[in-house]
Amino acid sequence: MNIIRSSFALFVLTVGGLSLAARGPRQAPAPRPESGTPPGNLQPQERRIQRTVAVPDALANAYAAGTRNPDGSPGLEYWRLQVDYVIHATLDPATSVVTASESIVLHNTSGDVLDAVRMRFDQNLFREDAASRMDIPNHTGGMVVTALSIDGVEIPVPTGPETNRRFPLPEPLAPADSSLIDVEWHFEVPLDDRSSSLRMGRWADSVYQVAQWYPRVAVYDDLMGWDTASYDGVWEFYNNFGRFEVFVDVPAGWLVGATGALLNDPRTDASERHVWHFVADTVSDFAWAASDRYEWQVASADIPGRGEITVHLLQTAASTAGYPSLGEEVSRYLEVYSQHLIPYPFPSFTVVEGPELGMEYPGLIMSNGGGPLAHEVAHQWFPMTVGSDETRVTFMDEGFATAMTSLLSSYRGDTEPGPARLQRQYGSPARFARFPPLLPADDPDAQMTSYGKPRHMLRMLGGVVGDSVMWRAIGDYAAAWKFKHPSPWDLMAFVSNAVGQDLGWFWHYWLFTHAGVEGSIVGVEPDPQGGSVTVRQDGDMPSPVVLAVQCTPGGGPARLSGPGYVLDDSTVVVTRPVDVWFPGARELTLDLDIGCEIAQVTWDPARRFSDQDACDNMWPRGSRPVFVREWPPTARVDAELSCG
Repeated sequence: MNIIRSSFALFVLTVGGLSLAARGPRQAPAPRPESGTPPGNLQPQERRIQRTVAVPDALANAYAAGTRNPDGSPGLEYWRLQVDYVIHATLDPATSVVTASESIVLHNTSGDVLDAVRMRFDQNLFREDAASRMDIPNHTGGMVVTALSIDGVEIPVPTGPETNRRFPLPEPLAPADSSLIDVEWHFEVPLDDRSSSLRMGRWADSVYQVAQWYPRVAVYDDLMGWDTASYDGVWEFYNNFGRFEVFVDVPAGWLVGATGALLNDPRTDASERHVWHFVADTVSDFAWAASDRYEWQVASADIPGRGEITVHLLQTAASTAGYPSLGEEVSRYLEVYSQHLIPYPFPSFTVVEGPELGMEYPGLIMSNGGGPLAHEVAHQWFPMTVGSDETRVTFMDEGFATAMTSLLSSYRGDTEPGPARLQRQYGSPARFARFPPLLPADDPDAQMTSYGKPRHMLRMLGGVVGDSVMWRAIGDYAAAWKFKHPSPWDLMAFVSNAVGQDLGWFWHYWLFTHAGVEGSIVGVEPDPQGGSVTVRQDGDMPSPVVLAVQCTPGGGPARLSGPGYVLDDSTVVVTRPVDVWFPGARELTLDLDIGCEIAQVTWDPARRFSDQDACDNMWPRGSRPVFVREWPPTARVDAELSCG
């Protein structure tokens, strides 16, 4: 994508103007027809294709400052805060109270002088007077701060229900200087006996999953300054990266699993308590779990490009017996994702059982066995490695993690949705996603815009540029933004540049509108050597043309002289690039020479393009469409689609 200055103080990503720098080998963008001259058999202008994406002033300022590049990569002047923690925590199962103290070193790696610091107290979600959007089954007193000092100066402790609060610094913090923050606090781990998806909690007084449990410094970045968002329980987090050294004091005989590497011997002597010592470098969060009911098992994962790591499983006896393949499955997920993207970055991986259905933290997931493990493991890449803002742009982690599960087909069989499931989902983005994912995650369709719509978006992107090209670009993006904070505009520019295509149109329609493609077959005129096929797009979003064309029985063998490929002796897949629609027509007629008379045509046989009505996607009407599985290349009649 390219950049020009617009008249309304925004940058615009477009195909004209200044070219962006290339990143490695590029595929040349397809030739662009002259404006107003419909190529081939296109009908006259009927729609305007929006091909640009506006970029906020904050990004323009970052480009000028050199912290971010217009090609979507981090700039030479890129920075992020470094925030390091040393935490001592003690769990008392008799009261379910965690008592803790911490020393935080805030390194001002920005070029700004900081006169204040914002801190988050996420555990206040469980106060009865909290501004929560969750159904909290058991309230506690939240996070009770008993002491707070900054650079040795005592600060009045916060007593309200706020989860994000500003504290003036005793002295301004200059660039390259650091500030020391000391905090003492305690809280009761909330009871969660109904698996309420609270991202933490306990079963009675014997199984504890502990997260959002320590006061932490909010993000300060080059785009918005301090993050002022509150934690309401619905949306997740935007965290700094740093080093954690954590000491967890539990009764002797209890097992503890946590983020990071265990540094001391887990075996206990005859004393009543035991301290577990963990260290984690360059992580965005720290979570842990403890129980006297856990059994500890280990497996190993061979990470491409890194070697073997240990996978720790802390489960109750019933779960160990009921899920004996857990270690093998998790290990393979780590291996497959590492193969397709970048190597898993943490020294080990831990799965801890408890009330949480499924929640991710660096190097650790919480699960009660009922959640989508493959999805939670995928979060180790997005957002635990690529630190996007989970609060405001959920599609950059939830959507990517949802799409990543399609990479597991080589391990656990074909995990791509079959024809029936795809038909149920087919119109979902056009029908239900009334708000785009780039809006703050504060809309009634957030489940679709965070999970479902971005998965469909990446499925279509694979149909535009090729799945292998897309995942290679996403892997390169993950490598470039490893342990950094990309924005959606960085993602858009990086992927467009990596695949060598102008994708402004694609990002516009998927991320800023609720438009669909709405493709259909208008008519077919067979002849002995093929015939003509007219297709139409009624939606505002364009897509490539992909048709599965079948010969009459006894005809063939099929051949193809234009773009596409021969699938078998009786079927060809005809393709045309998306830019055939850019002049604005809604209909396109293709004259096909395939060596046999056309018997049946299916539009979008791989089900990649958003469409509310799949029943007008085949000719003759009422026939069963062909469903094409692209790898390995196969075609079969879709006997599951019913059009009445």
